[in-house]
Amino acid sequence: MGYGDIMKVDTSGASKKTARQDGLSYDGVKASNTMAQTDLGRMNTYKAIIQKVGGQKGIDPAIIAGIISRESRAGNVLDDGWGDHGNAWGLMQVDKRYHTPKGGWNSEEHLLQGTDILTGFINEIKKKFPSWTAEQQLKGGIAAYNIGVKGVQTYERMDVGTTGDDYSSDVVARAQWYKRQGGFYLPPHNIILLVCEGGKRGAKPLNVNGESVQENESNRASNKSIKGERKLAGLTLNEADQLENTHPDTGGHTLTETMGYGDIMRVDTSGASRETANQDNLPCAGVPASNNMAETDVGRMNKYKGVIQRVGGQMGIEPAIIAGIISRESRAGNALNNGWGDNGNAWGLMQVDKRWHDLKGDWDSEKHLRQGTAILIDMINEIKKKFPRWTAEQQLKGGLAAYNKGPGSVESYEAVDKNTTGRDYSNDVTARAQWYKSQGGF
Repeated sequence: MGYGDIMKVDTSGASKKTARQDGLSYDGVKASNTMAQTDLGRMNTYKAIIQKVGGQKGIDPAIIAGIISRESRAGNVLDDGWGDHGNAWGLMQVDKRYHTPKGGWNSEEHLLQGTDILTGFINEIKKKFPSWTAEQQLKGGIAAYNIGVKGVQTYERMDVGTTGDDYSSDVVARAQWYKRQGGFYLPPHNIILLVCEGGKRGAKPLNVNGESVQENESNRASNKSIKGERKLAGLTLNEADQLENTHPDTGGHTLTETMGYGDIMRVDTSGASRETANQDNLPCAGVPASNNMAETDVGRMNKYKGVIQRVGGQMGIEPAIIAGIISRESRAGNALNNGWGDNGNAWGLMQVDKRWHDLKGDWDSEKHLRQGTAILIDMINEIKKKFPRWTAEQQLKGGLAAYNKGPGSVESYEAVDKNTTGRDYSNDVTARAQWYKSQGGF
């Protein structure tokens, strides 16, 4: 691809002039981040095609998102698709004075054209400044998208003459913000991100009591709590307590002891069942439904990203797996009532069942996540003992099913979810975890 790493590009962020557009009292990277966040809800509407175009054109989708935020505020400042006094078209503001606009203002065809223009400028900057690093050339190409190649004279004064005297720095900062939030990454080669066609039905999200709550940034359909998921139902109380006590609050694991749980991206999955997909009123099931539900939860999940990463790293298990469980169990907290779910029987983000464990920590605390993760690790290890010939990935998937219904419920790999809630628990959690990992940040 050769367009550099957007996360390595230096940036001073938005100028005071640009920041004043949103009435901000500060400028710089902080202002760029604020404006990018303001546009996130609208940006999520176009996430799928941004990713698709980025993948096809070999450029980081976060860069496209950064330009869309700067140029059109993800469409919010356009009048019937037009901006710049009727001279520029669409999300990426293709100027009709220099190009023949293609496609609808928010179409894939339009994004392909805008991205082609951008990569064309980056390549021109490469020719003009061959001694620059790939990241410097990338930033120069972004400036040229606004002011043309001739307008880029030196790296130090790259934005002098650009709109607001900050165009490339502001776009870079916004792009970096989108990439850190997740959802604007090039997907791995073995993962195809799908969305439910027509998935947005206008239904309002529900809380655990079935009451309407404010929709999150991704504007998806309802988040209903998942009922009846009893942890370790296949164990006696004494057996469950014994497993729980093998891991103290500190985790009780060394990194060496807990590695070898397989690669979540290599676990096969059929995704959510129709029963689970119906909880969000989705018109599809399978991996697309799991992706939709994971995306619905991503705004809330990002609040816990730091602690999820820390717990996963310390306990030697992929943070994306923890995120997948949190999404399935509690919708990243949205389905809980004062921290409780499952009719008051299960506690916290990972829904630890009080009937089988002495609960530890607040519902969204690191201590709670350690306890839930320790239970998961125990279940994987029990499946390893029960099915020693399974691959690490198969044992991982079996452990996820056991997290829901205990190792006694796992009878074969082909029917691993036969006894789980919705008959899809491990498949759904796997698909959600793969989505979180493919988005980055977990």
